Amino acid sequence: FLMRYRSNYHPNSIIAAKSTQRVDKGHPKMLDNLSPLDEKPTAYYCKAFTCQAPVTDIEDFTKQLISS
Repeated sequence: FLMRYRSNYHPNSIIAAKSTQRVDKGHPKMLDNLSPLDEKPTAYYCKAFTCQAPVTDIEDFTKQLISS
């Protein structure tokens, strides 16, 4: 997901990663309520304070990037 995100310029957007292991500090608070879907790496694409639906498929993620 990171490589796809970094392949183009996406102003006013963010991407963050979260370990599946418990982390008590050092991660953005916005990640507290975000979890992987079906135990797979999951992308949450957020822009202008709004997050898209979480996706586990790189092609679905690409569609989100293109449509925003």
